[in-house]
Amino acid sequence: MSYTHGLRTTWTDGAATLGANVEQTNEGQITHNVTLAASASLVEVTVAFTQAQLRSIFILSNLTVTMRTNSSGSPVETITIQANKPFTWQFAGYGTIPFSSAGVTRLFFSNADAVSSASVNIRVLIDATP
Repeated sequence: MSYTHGLRTTWTDGAATLGANVEQTNEGQITHNVTLAASASLVEVTVAFTQAQLRSIFILSNLTVTMRTNSSGSPVETITIQANKPFTWQFAGYGTIPFSSAGVTRLFFSNADAVSSASVNIRVLIDATP
């Protein structure tokens, strides 16, 4: 089975709008919808892929959360995902891959908000053949 992930980017200045939709299709998909309780710390989510497999990643949270890769104590990367600002990367896009050559074996999320739960949506498209 194949999956297609599309990422639409739009620019506007009020008078004009420009936009493009870039799609990636491959046979592997990882999907998680995670609820982080208020003040939750280092909640583990099983997400595993190598740099060579990654084709697209999209993570969206309604609150600002911290994401650590591979280890809760000595992470390879620590990334802040800002509220309602998607963390994205696509193979066909610009920019370097946001993960080290070690790849990703697990993600750990923390919610510093002491009152509200965070809803984190994770979508990863991978090439399952390498």
